[in-house]
Amino acid sequence: MASRGINKVIVLGDDSEERLRHLLRKTITTKYGCMEFQGCVQANGYSRATVFRKTDYAHRHVYRLSHGKLPDGLDVCHKCDNRRCINPDHLFLGTRKQNMQDAVSKGRQAKGFSFPHTKLSDADVSEIVTRARNGEKYKKIAMHFGICKQHAGSIAIKNGVRRNGVSK
Repeated sequence: MASRGINKVIVLGDDSEERLRHLLRKTITTKYGCMEFQGCVQANGYSRATVFRKTDYAHRHVYRLSHGKLPDGLDVCHKCDNRRCINPDHLFLGTRKQNMQDAVSKGRQAKGFSFPHTKLSDADVSEIVTRARNGEKYKKIAMHFGICKQHAGSIAIKNGVRRNGVSK
């Protein structure tokens, strides 16, 4: 069975075409062409839907219904950066790394003090690394910054410090 999707021809089997139309009918189109799903929307801003007894993010269902099976290890990404959008023309496949790089390049990825739960500044991290390089115990460093010793150790190790204080 073939049907016209948005700007493309979609070839689908069984009643996938009807499921796709059903999801797309539950949207409001924005002035930017985003089709915002009006069903269940989670606290993280992504919409959820159940299709063929499988609950998943609505944009993943739409991509699956309009393009076929999702390859393992790939995310369904939004060109429009609108988490509620399920417009098939706004969706594309990418690796998790590509998706995160896209988010960072568009300023959508919280980093440092823009992340609401951040305790440490860049200066704090630098001081942790310096103190660890000088041989100070992770437990003492952690107590000073109000973090656990595992976190202090992880920060030091990620910045080239080894447990005995010797750097890479």
